[in-house]
Amino acid sequence: MINDIRPVQASNLIVKFADDINLGIKVTDDSDASYMETNNIINWAETNRMKLNYKKTWEMVIRGKITRPLPAPLPMIVRKSWLKILGVTFQENPSMWDMHLDELMSEACSR
Repeated sequence: MINDIRPVQASNLIVKFADDINLGIKVTDDSDASYMETNNIINWAETNRMKLNYKKTWEMVIRGKITRPLPAPLPMIVRKSWLKILGVTFQENPSMWDMHLDELMSEACSR
């Protein structure tokens, strides 16, 4: 796999692990940063003769106490309220860890 993908905006974060890519974008307004970065990854994959697996591609909006409306969902990408990344379960509310802790407790009790 070619390892030359870079974010469109330097303030955005692309984290690669094996054949997975995680994208972190701070959206503070109605900007189209998420669309630009998603298109960047799609174009990069096509250039390198790869295809995105949309069945394994998700979006999660992490928000705290902010009451502003959620950004529009990305086309063809399912929005989820939680994601598991490298064994850690993240939820849309950054102070919520109950799903991850429940999994850890379940694993600990089964040993």
